[in-house]
Amino acid sequence: MPVNTTTGAAYALNVGAVGIVGSFLGLPLEAMILGTIAGAVVHGLNRAVTRQNGIATIITSALLAGAFSPAISAWVALQLEIGDTPDAEMILLNPLVPVLIGAAWPWILPMLNEGIKNLWAGWINKLGGRHE
Repeated sequence: MPVNTTTGAAYALNVGAVGIVGSFLGLPLEAMILGTIAGAVVHGLNRAVTRQNGIATIITSALLAGAFSPAISAWVALQLEIGDTPDAEMILLNPLVPVLIGAAWPWILPMLNEGIKNLWAGWINKLGGRHE
């Protein structure tokens, strides 16, 4: 089907239909890229940390977005019944869910880190109290 370039709106509509298709380790490549971008943006808004921490956080955002976005998208589509057809629901959810997962990880990671530290410290204190 030839691309109709007579108007700007038709051209923009056709360009939007181009996407990234493929998989990396069985994970959808488009979801991983969207998760990476969202994770990098949110991580950039947080306080400065080491490079290794930043790279690990962004890679984890990509992997989590790729791993969980197909299942979460399907579950949300079944629960909300957003569109008239399943394709309409997935058109909305396919880019949205990986962005939310990728953006949530750098935001949740410091809270998880503090919670695990507090849990570990409490456990050590409890063990230390028993031996005395």
